[in-house]
Amino acid sequence: MPIQPHGSKPPILWLDGGSTFLPLSERLGTDQPFYGIHVDAILEKAGGCPKKLEDAARLVVATLRKERPNGPYFIGGWCTSGILAYAVAEEFRRQGCDVPLLMLVHAFHPVKSREIGEIRAFLSKFRFHIAQTMLQPKGTRIRYFFERLRGLSDAANLRGGREAVLQPKLRTQLDKAALRYTPPRYPGPAVLFEPADHPDVLDFAEYWHASCVGEFTSYIAPGGHRTMLEPPCIDTFAAMLKPHLDKAMATAPLRAIG
Repeated sequence: MPIQPHGSKPPILWLDGGSTFLPLSERLGTDQPFYGIHVDAILEKAGGCPKKLEDAARLVVATLRKERPNGPYFIGGWCTSGILAYAVAEEFRRQGCDVPLLMLVHAFHPVKSREIGEIRAFLSKFRFHIAQTMLQPKGTRIRYFFERLRGLSDAANLRGGREAVLQPKLRTQLDKAALRYTPPRYPGPAVLFEPADHPDVLDFAEYWHASCVGEFTSYIAPGGHRTMLEPPCIDTFAAMLKPHLDKAMATAPLRAIG
């Protein structure tokens, strides 16, 4: 899906990237190609999502290598797709491919998510939404609270509130595979973004830092799960990301040759 298909740099390949990432692509400039990868189509063609996330990652890698055999591969993912992006990047590296940068956006860490459990996650989100409700202007608080309350029973409560998708059965399978996944140690460069506005227990930076044993940086970006990717918060998000991309882009050709 060509979110921004023009430019001379190696493309960013964002799993499940769609119109949500148009503001980010605009701020990265007209010389930076940005493609969304339709994960649903890949899984549907394979007959569904495998039970193991590693197997789903192999399907994605095989598809991407058909379109772009030699890399380098700049991989990104948001929410559950961030977990898949981690597994995809690991599979690329296992196959000897170059992954100059892995980008994770508000991606839950499966090990911590299993430790938290559904009840604790529910209560944390409930407290968070109560506090956020009290910050709203009078006259809008009740409507704000009940809109957020409806999301608390969502099956994705451990994943920060996943957006609605066109293939709910595939997404349920992918969410389950992601929750069962135990990330191996990843030696490549990685950057993590978590929103400033999120429930207290849904902070995964420490766990990702333990998994990412290469060059790793984490940021707290302004906004919430979705608004961090929207104006005006996206300006800060893009400014944080761009130095990492510039550094990775500068070294990618050397790595690819080597």
